[in-house]
Amino acid sequence: MRALRFLALPVLGLLAFGGSLFLAAKALGVDSPVFAFAVVGATLGFVVVTMPVIRWPLPGAVMGIRAWEQSDAVYRQLGTAQFGALLRRSPFRHFNSTVYVRGRPGAVVATRQNMIAAEAAHIWAALLTLPIVAGLAMRGSWIAVAWITAFSVVVNLYPVLHLRMMRAKVEAVIRRRARRDSVLAPAATRQASAPA
Repeated sequence: MRALRFLALPVLGLLAFGGSLFLAAKALGVDSPVFAFAVVGATLGFVVVTMPVIRWPLPGAVMGIRAWEQSDAVYRQLGTAQFGALLRRSPFRHFNSTVYVRGRPGAVVATRQNMIAAEAAHIWAALLTLPIVAGLAMRGSWIAVAWITAFSVVVNLYPVLHLRMMRAKVEAVIRRRARRDSVLAPAATRQASAPA
């Protein structure tokens, strides 16, 4: 039964994904901004729905936070902080509330893992739109290419940038806690072993 579920979810997801794009193209035309939004949204939806059974890992090339990302200066210049503020003040924040730190112990580490999963989802969704964009470009549907690219920037690129900016901060907190714990642990051990 588990194998059937493992196979059924991606197949049903792929059918829903392909069917929705086919119907959107027929009803709206490929040059419609609504079709472009459907492409980007359905691709992200496909990745998210199939995550329980398909491993969508964060590509190794972008797993680590680089030194220049430790300071959010570049992200601020790109408007990533403003994008994040917009997300936090809008209903979009409820799409994935697991990427926000909660006040419970261990929440920072769990939040980091959820950020990595969300980042991977957006990256894979953007990558999965590329064959569609290439097909439309080969047909000369440049308006569709422009719309899909614009929506992909808003729906995939900026969320990835924001997640990376926030992950750099979360990882700094994790490192500080690890250093603090490594300093406190030997002191606690010495204190516990001291004669009374």
